[in-house]
Amino acid sequence: MLILLGAAGSFLEVSTYQRESLLTAKEVGAAAVNRLFADSCAAAVVFEDDVAIKTAIATLGRNEDVEYAAVWSVDNDGHPGRKLGELSRGRAVPIKDVSLATPIRRESDRVDLVAAVRDENGKTVAMAVTSFSLKRELRTIAAAQKTTLLVSSLVGLSVTVLIMVMARFIIVGPLRKLVGAAKELEKGGTGEIQIRTSDEVGELARAFRSMAAAIKAREAQINTRNHDMRLVLDNVGQGFLTLDIAGTMSLERSRVIQEWFGPVEGTPVFWEYLRRTSVPTAEWFEVGWMALSEDILPLEMCLDQLPGRIVTHDRTYDLVYRPILEGERLVKTIVVITDVTMSIERERAEQGQREMMSIFRRMRSDRIAVDGFFVEATELVDAVVAGARSGGTPTVAALSLLRRQIHTIKGNCALFGIESVAIYCHALEQSMNESNKEISSDERERLRTLWAKVMETRDQLMDGAPAGRRIEIDWDEYAAFIADLKNRTEGERLLGTVLSWQNEPASQRLMLIAEQIQTLAKRLGRSEVTVIQQPTSLRLPPRKWGAFWSVFTHVVRNAVDHGIASPEERIRSGKPQVATVTISAVHQDRQVVVSISDDGRGIDWDRIAGLARQRGLPAAGRADLEQALFADAISSRQDGVSLTSGRGVGLGAVRDVIRHLGGRIEIETEAERGTTFRFYLPESMLYQDVEPDAGNDDRAGTLGQSTESSTFPGIQVASVVQGTTLVPPRD
Repeated sequence: MLILLGAAGSFLEVSTYQRESLLTAKEVGAAAVNRLFADSCAAAVVFEDDVAIKTAIATLGRNEDVEYAAVWSVDNDGHPGRKLGELSRGRAVPIKDVSLATPIRRESDRVDLVAAVRDENGKTVAMAVTSFSLKRELRTIAAAQKTTLLVSSLVGLSVTVLIMVMARFIIVGPLRKLVGAAKELEKGGTGEIQIRTSDEVGELARAFRSMAAAIKAREAQINTRNHDMRLVLDNVGQGFLTLDIAGTMSLERSRVIQEWFGPVEGTPVFWEYLRRTSVPTAEWFEVGWMALSEDILPLEMCLDQLPGRIVTHDRTYDLVYRPILEGERLVKTIVVITDVTMSIERERAEQGQREMMSIFRRMRSDRIAVDGFFVEATELVDAVVAGARSGGTPTVAALSLLRRQIHTIKGNCALFGIESVAIYCHALEQSMNESNKEISSDERERLRTLWAKVMETRDQLMDGAPAGRRIEIDWDEYAAFIADLKNRTEGERLLGTVLSWQNEPASQRLMLIAEQIQTLAKRLGRSEVTVIQQPTSLRLPPRKWGAFWSVFTHVVRNAVDHGIASPEERIRSGKPQVATVTISAVHQDRQVVVSISDDGRGIDWDRIAGLARQRGLPAAGRADLEQALFADAISSRQDGVSLTSGRGVGLGAVRDVIRHLGGRIEIETEAERGTTFRFYLPESMLYQDVEPDAGNDDRAGTLGQSTESSTFPGIQVASVVQGTTLVPPRD
């Protein structure tokens, strides 16, 4: 193209030059002829010889190129006046275009010339006007241009062909070799090229050979690293795979993935691959991944919503997701899969050992309390499991009752170290709160199975003495009894003393509660707790008090979880770093008073009032707020639900049991100074329990006693009053 443009430029330059040369020569010749014509007319014009003028014009007309000739007289200012003679073979020259100031005027097809006619004194007396045709010159110019165009084209084409031939041999050929070598290198070949010239192409060939060698060396390094990485991926215990934004699995993945979930054909989407292992997990993952790919919700939230565990018939796998970002845009996600089957089994085994040690330790310290716990918990579990056979749509009251039963089981098991049941009950509570529905039959059966395993553990630790058939006394009581026997005092009083040995020493129960408070505070990261246990000589009938101690655990957990803050918070509040909890059980004014006090935050009545108004409960005064505190779903906890408390269910169960036992509750609280709960129970709670298998009055305890057994949500409450029958009040 450059050559053709150069040829065209040369043609234009040459043709323009030729044209200008011919036309200029024509003008010079025509000007000379017109000058001679003007000189030949001078005498005729001076002597006004018209014949001579016409003769001169006729002589000029012999030149075939002359198209027009005329002689005009002029005035003193040089302007044309009268026409003295004329020759016209074509169009005339307009008089208005004639001027001595413009002696030559070129048009497209002719040249117009003007010459002054002077007398002997040099005065202009006329002007001679001639017009010469350019037809011959134009034909000559056209022929010259044609010749020039042909020559230029031939030269340009020849040079172009020559350059193309040279380029093919000097440039295109070697470059084609370079392209072939590059393609060979792309396919994994050596990419060898034989170009030894010293020009730019040779330099390019040498650079290509160096590049090919570097690529080969880099490929060798990459292959080595890939081999090492494959060895790592194929020999680690975890499975690694990468998903793109569409959920498609990459080709690079751990070999163990296929061993766990089966062979992978091509690059399927991950949820379709999972479908052969677990359909629910696959569907869950598909829905979660769609939310992730839409890029509407925050990335962390979407990743948290993806399934974190795959459970097959014999294995369990944990899934962890690691996003790969470009800026803020998600491009890929690494999925790390870990087989946690052995870890879970080990955790279960360790959990079982901890539960066994906890049961064993408590049986050694307070066998009666442990027996009472198992009796009450078994009845609660049986009540929950039996609810699955009731059928029909559960009422609001039934759901509330079920929540309380599960919450009580959770609390008691947590305090006695039965982690497996406590954790599962916590999960059941969460499920019920999210769905507001009754737990399924499978969930109830799972609870029954877990509790059966706990009972098996307890049975392994039993020494053969059934619950309620053991008597434990301390040395001081034993010594006092021996002294009474030696003194031969009243037999009735001695009989009462002996019969009271069947009851649980209240001091042992308080000691167990103190231990639970300190253990729970440590587990929750609260301040160290000093538990002050007020001395008491009371002995409490275990079956009659079973329901109370069962729900009292809610108060204990609330005192720790709600009342006792962290060490830092206590220091900021100006309190000692070590918290104090006081517990007591006394017999006064024909009542049994059990109390628990903490020096924590106190009850936030403003929060209770707000929650009460939200539920449409009265909140006008202190009495209304105390009633609201014991309502379901109202909790003084400010930082959400924990495994320990926060659902607002426990105190409701406490209130109902105290009512059924004929007692009342008193609350004292002050902001940042602490809270005291006092439980006033009737004196009849001290009277002897009836033996479960009693068949006569001699086994029934104190003479003249009668019994009444009332049922409270899965708990059998035996109430015995000397000489009368106590019927617990109903809501």
